[in-house]
Amino acid sequence: MASVRLSALVMLLLVLSSCEKLADLVTEEAPQRYLILYTNDEHGHIWEPDGREKAVILDEMWREEERNCEGCVVIRVSGGDNYTGSAISSIFKGRSAAEAMREIGYQIAAVGNHEFDYGMAEFDENRTASKIKYLSANIIGKGMKPVFPASHIVDREGSRLAFIGVTTEELRQVSFPANLKDLKTVQALNAVQREIRRLKGETDTVIIIAHQSFESSRELVAALEPEDRPLLVFNAHTHDEYVRDADGIYFVQALKYMEKYARVEILRRKGKFSVADARIVTLRDGAQAAAPEGAKVRETVAGYLVKMDRLAGATIMNAESDLAADRFMRLYACAVLDDFPEADVALSNPDAFRDKIRRGPIRMSDIISMMPFENRLVVSTISGKDLVYNLDLSENAVCGMEKVSDRWFKNGAPVDPSQSYRAVIHEYIYAGGDYYRFLGPGITNQMTSKIWRSPIIRYLGEQGKNGAALETAYTELMKKYGYK
Repeated sequence: MASVRLSALVMLLLVLSSCEKLADLVTEEAPQRYLILYTNDEHGHIWEPDGREKAVILDEMWREEERNCEGCVVIRVSGGDNYTGSAISSIFKGRSAAEAMREIGYQIAAVGNHEFDYGMAEFDENRTASKIKYLSANIIGKGMKPVFPASHIVDREGSRLAFIGVTTEELRQVSFPANLKDLKTVQALNAVQREIRRLKGETDTVIIIAHQSFESSRELVAALEPEDRPLLVFNAHTHDEYVRDADGIYFVQALKYMEKYARVEILRRKGKFSVADARIVTLRDGAQAAAPEGAKVRETVAGYLVKMDRLAGATIMNAESDLAADRFMRLYACAVLDDFPEADVALSNPDAFRDKIRRGPIRMSDIISMMPFENRLVVSTISGKDLVYNLDLSENAVCGMEKVSDRWFKNGAPVDPSQSYRAVIHEYIYAGGDYYRFLGPGITNQMTSKIWRSPIIRYLGEQGKNGAALETAYTELMKKYGYK
């Protein structure tokens, strides 16, 4: 009898052991799956002048991703800089992009530096319209108080994924300072570490969305205690494209302007998270047959296209071929100098120009896409020494002076460090954007009421009325100011 009992006990133990192995096998075969779909630096490119419906295409492709990832929890994320850029977004102060992103289903975004381009009130309205949860652990306001939530937890299928937002510490140098008011950034490392520790016990894994470079994010992560390090870091701001595994942590950034997106698949097995797949996907050239579930995105974009055509659809002149941004910079600067003949030089920061002028009719909206920011022109009286520092930042966006070897010349004579010069600039660089220096001892500035686009629109409009195409207008203005 004892032998029978022993045999039964052995059989029971074997059955239990088999059940445990079977449970392990089931867990191994059916882990929890999470799919994160990610874009960054969209800059309002929900539609392109060539007719490419980027928001519609992205929506279609992301719906396909969700259908193909059976059983996945799908999370749609942005790295920030959602609005300023294309005319269809900039004309409406980002509202069109906010509404399109809502229909696509974006859930979370880091706060980028260009979110503030139209002021805090407009950003608040765009946040509401988009229904996106904007995160930044290191932006503070009055009294050192947080302005945005530092993190957001996605609690699905029994797992809690915490997303922490980070904004570039250079916020005041790469935004309109006047729009920031009492806002500033603090060191990201301390802010992120503090938030990770606050979340202990409330989350199962951490993902950082950092509107900053790979290098900055890698330094941040390396400085964290090993137990505080995130599973994954999404980057933005630099407009690069990569998937990098650095010491076991993935860093991911997609191409700007919704040209590509990142898809990252995360698995959870026995409580442990891992990145199973991370890659960049190129957007298709065109939208497919209109699916009923994607109709809202198409309707939203189409409605804003009608409004844009009414507000900025007038043709200024024609272009026989494309004009790249670097040549447009010079054209812009010389048109400004043409409006201010008493000045010695006109200049801008190169990053102010965001598109190219395409072959065919040039509309007002094309100029806005190229020059999306809201700026007034400023006349600055500045010493040659201080001027040279600013000229060196400006690349091709200069007219009235020319760099030969390492020296700047005006009408064949070197710029004199001790002499005063009159420079026409715009208010972004006047306020110190992109590290320009037009404030300081011995420098005087006079703000004008003229919008920075006015001179180029005036010049091209006059040339267009006289029957000239862009190439002729460009050549004539370059010849006037001594450029080849």
